This record gives sequence, structure tokens and C-alpha cells, in this order.
Amino acid sequence: MVYVRKDPLERHKFDAAASPALFAGWRFDPGPKSHKNVHYILDYDAVKSQKSGYNQAIAIACEEVYVPDGPPVLPLKAAADEALALFRKPKPEDLAVID
Repeated sequence: MVYVRKDPLERHKFDAAASPALFAGWRFDPGPKSHKNVHYILDYDAVKSQKSGYNQAIAIACEEVYVPDGPPVLPLKAAADEALALFRKPKPEDLAVID
């Protein structure tokens, strides 16, 4: 779980400055120094509601991504573990609500 800065021009004055997202990996290009300080993320709300294109990773600059301190938060793993404990298929609606 990470948080991504929202564009100030696309949010309301009193909205949060960052939105929750799921870390999906790093961007590497061919050649030396291939890491270009870019992360791939998935929009948390889109994954939870299964919106069109929810499985398409978005490239975001490292400076725009905030990783909270402490142990990593893995909401997809928590939903899968809960589904396994209840002997049913995991549902995206079961993901924890994040303010």
C-alpha cells in the first residue's frame, strides 16, 4: 500500500492531497542505469470497484509516491487470506476501506 499525490488542478480544495494505491513494481529500461525513478501502481479504488482498466498499471515518478513507515500493508493478501479462511472466492469488495 502506497499513497500517490493527486494533481492540485484535478481535486477539490478540501480533498485529500494523496490517494491510496497498490504498488505493482518498478520501471526498468534497457542499458546501464536502467531504473528511471518510476514506480508502477494500481489505483486502489479502481481495483476495489473493478472499474474498466483497473488492471492496467500506471507509471508514476518516485517523487509522487509516499510509502508509509512500518511493516508493509498488503490489502490483497488480507482479502485472499480471509477468503481462504471462509472457503470462498476472494471478492474485491472485501478490501478494507481506506480514508
